[in-house]
Amino acid sequence: MGACRLCLTFLLGTWVVKAEGQINSTVKREIIGLRSELLRNLGPNVPPIMSEESAIKLELSLKSLYINDLNSATETLHTTVCVIMTWYDRSVSWSPGNHSGIQQVQFDMSEVWTPVFVLSNSVGNSGPVSTTVPVVLTADGRFMWQIPATWATTCTINIERYPYDEQHCALKFTTVEGVLLDITADANDDPNNDIGFQIDGTGEWEILNLSLVKAGKERQSPGLQYRLHMKRRYLFHMLNVVFPMSVLLFTSTMVFLLPTRSGEKIGFLMAVFVSNALFLTYNQESMPHTSSSVSSLSLYLTIIQVQEFLIVLATIVVHIVYDQRIVDQELKVKVNKVQVTPVDRATSDLRKRRSLRDRFRETPADRKLDCIFFCISLFLAITAYMTILL
Repeated sequence: MGACRLCLTFLLGTWVVKAEGQINSTVKREIIGLRSELLRNLGPNVPPIMSEESAIKLELSLKSLYINDLNSATETLHTTVCVIMTWYDRSVSWSPGNHSGIQQVQFDMSEVWTPVFVLSNSVGNSGPVSTTVPVVLTADGRFMWQIPATWATTCTINIERYPYDEQHCALKFTTVEGVLLDITADANDDPNNDIGFQIDGTGEWEILNLSLVKAGKERQSPGLQYRLHMKRRYLFHMLNVVFPMSVLLFTSTMVFLLPTRSGEKIGFLMAVFVSNALFLTYNQESMPHTSSSVSSLSLYLTIIQVQEFLIVLATIVVHIVYDQRIVDQELKVKVNKVQVTPVDRATSDLRKRRSLRDRFRETPADRKLDCIFFCISLFLAITAYMTILL
């Protein structure tokens, strides 16, 4: 009994496999026959137009968009985009019921007409937009052509607010086709609002929105323009550029707290100044290389350099005043005899009760200059730091 069941199962499985193979071969023959029939009315130089004056309605949309990089130095935007083009040709429609339920067939782009599009603001590639992805034709006569590609396009950079800047870039699609084209956006893409799909940004850029603008007229290079609004993520620049440079600036102001007689003022400043110069050289590559506008960060770093120079100059002035005081004291010692007078307790208490103004008046001139220069440099450092933050 078990042997009979096993034999019956084997025969049934063999019959199912043969039936599936016959169905698959039938569908394949039907697809080949349908393609041959459709190719009689198709060709790479046969556009789907009804008359000379009629325009081909072409629908263009973006399926996905990924921002690879925005090079501020070369003003170049690198993106990976999937463009979908759709158009209709009712003369090549068919009924799926008469062709084994076939809903769509594929054609190579060399077998059917495809629109010739150019990314007008591309860098290094002025040829038409193309791909090896086949064109899909559905039963209702709708052609759908997906073009995944990585492009480099020009993007004018405004760095006045760098690293808090926002940039506006565009992908400009225009046609060079000889026939008339009526270009429209996908029904899901509202020209007055944001594009309704997720856009992937980068670690440096945050994508705010992607808007659509229709440019040109039917007889004047019609096209579509996708405008990308991006905002730079400034945390990296704050932690790796602004904060270290600010620490060096505040450190340089501490030179006025050192006593001049220690002889370490100039050495301390030179160490800070060299560290500042090395740090600027290290960060030079990350700064935008353009002369059309000056960025806030570049202005801040320039202010730091100027303030460092003024601190060095002020320290030299303090040293000159200190040396002159030492010379005067040595002359007085040589001319006058040193007389030691005892200080009683009342006089000592009186000196302790002196006001801050009296103490400041009795302070040597070089220490007075140290106090004044420290207050000024600290105020300027705080002002510069608040300027870059705001």
